[in-house]
Amino acid sequence: MCAQSTFINPEYPCNTQCQARKFLLYHSDAITSSMFGVSHVCFGTSLPTVLFPVCRPCSGTLRWSPGVTFDPLPPFPKPAPPLVDWSSYLGSRFEVTLEPAPGINGQARTNGSDAKIHIQPQMMDALSYPLSAVWALSQLFQGGVVAHAGYLGRGRLLRILAVGVSARAEERVLLETNYFQEICHYLSTPIVQLWLIGPEISATSHMIRRPLGAHGESICFRGTCKEGLKEALRGQAQPGTGEGAPPLAVATLVCGFNCGYGSGDKELQQSWIGDLKHLLKLGFPCLFTCANDYNDVRKEVEVMKGLRAKFIMEPTKSPFHAVTVAHEEGNREDTWSSANSFVYAVQGTEKRT
Repeated sequence: MCAQSTFINPEYPCNTQCQARKFLLYHSDAITSSMFGVSHVCFGTSLPTVLFPVCRPCSGTLRWSPGVTFDPLPPFPKPAPPLVDWSSYLGSRFEVTLEPAPGINGQARTNGSDAKIHIQPQMMDALSYPLSAVWALSQLFQGGVVAHAGYLGRGRLLRILAVGVSARAEERVLLETNYFQEICHYLSTPIVQLWLIGPEISATSHMIRRPLGAHGESICFRGTCKEGLKEALRGQAQPGTGEGAPPLAVATLVCGFNCGYGSGDKELQQSWIGDLKHLLKLGFPCLFTCANDYNDVRKEVEVMKGLRAKFIMEPTKSPFHAVTVAHEEGNREDTWSSANSFVYAVQGTEKRT
């Protein structure tokens, strides 16, 4: 681990009465890459002040304090770098510097150097949202579960509906960074339409359309999942991109980042059941990320199986998980939580036998 600190979360807007407890934060181990010659990733700042829910177990959704800032991404390279894991991504998207390699007894070697990347940890945490979604979609393409031609290509619009989002997490990444533009960069669809839907979206962002890169747009919706889906799906046909152009064919993908309905909060779980049934009825591919496997993944799978959801991607460790990890003091093995650590996908329901 690179660093560790202690904090107490003062307040968290949940529906149950909770007691604030002490948590420890740390960044996961350095990332190495032989492909790009990167031997170490250096975090350029100390641990960011992040807020986690105080409900046990914590869900892992990052909620940064106002003082945390995010560096912008450099221009996207061509051709697109491979989207395999953090090491290959960072090695192709960021400047690599050569520094003297340590030798015996702390003395620098005279015949070698280490290739290093300096990056903010909160930058990787925030990037884990769009990169986890794009990576999971690519896995569905490669497995033939979702037809590539049906989602990407000329004359198409890819509508990504992110549900259960928060103003202090996904919305902040959208407003303060260019990180969600990575979706447009990696997907060759002419138009990407990203919806951020949730009751915690800020009132000032409700139904505001913003450009997303060169060929996309984002729309925030403040309201429930069902309300947001109704608005987003209003009118399936979309206007063409030029005068006299035919309407765009629309493909839809649903994403839920660290929804937490398997975290053990019964009230939160019940609030999601109706929305999950509605999503399964609509029949769109739905990607969900989880903050841990010992609790969130296990219980969310139980919920989905209870709804007869059809799994098109079994729970898989995401190579683009957040690097900030939280755990209760003295209970690191059983309470750890890190955003977007695992991803799975469902679509529709299994037929009754």
